[in-house]
Amino acid sequence: MMPDWIAIVDTREQHAFDLERFGVECVSQKLDSGDYSIAGYERDIAIERKSASDLLGCIGKGRERFVRELTRLADMQYAAVVCESPIDAVLSGEHRSFVSPASVMGSVIAWEQRFGIHWHFCPSRPFAERLTFKILDRFFYETTNANPERQIR
Repeated sequence: MMPDWIAIVDTREQHAFDLERFGVECVSQKLDSGDYSIAGYERDIAIERKSASDLLGCIGKGRERFVRELTRLADMQYAAVVCESPIDAVLSGEHRSFVSPASVMGSVIAWEQRFGIHWHFCPSRPFAERLTFKILDRFFYETTNANPERQIR
């Protein structure tokens, strides 16, 4: 059974997840926050995708910009950062960066607590894709069952 919702993929997303493999229609559209959302719910849910190197850049030189992004995400009903790498790989120095493991952990924990945003470190990109789909699908299911008049057809 195909999902009864449409995924929005931000036009600036350079390495977009293949959510269509889960049977969901995807539309490219500029999002104010995050990389993925649901049509009609763009102000309610957003998922920010990060590779390990993206995340390290956001903790280092891109910190101010990323904090602004997290501030926007905090206004959502549900927001998450999905990292397509396990935390131990990010911390191990496997990815070249001047950011220390202590800075990575400290920043992620502080941002999670300060902004109330969920963080998911995934063992692989395919796992991160599946998790992103599941989060969006569950949000849609919960929202439309709680508010049948908001159903999208």
